[in-house]
Amino acid sequence: MSYFDLHAKHTIIGGTVFSALPNIGSDQFVTTFIMAVFGAMVSFMASLVLKKVYQIIQIRLKRKTKKETP
Repeated sequence: MSYFDLHAKHTIIGGTVFSALPNIGSDQFVTTFIMAVFGAMVSFMASLVLKKVYQIIQIRLKRKTKKETP
């Protein structure tokens, strides 16, 4: 990624964030922050559960293929 692309990306993100801040009240900001933290935690937990389910499926498939081979 070139310097110009990186600079443009940061400029767009910064402009969006700073233009939205004055329009958000403090109570909405706190609510948004709490919802973002909660969403991140739920997403992380879901990824852990799906990773574990995937590992279990892989183990069962390996056992099944070992039993079928003579």
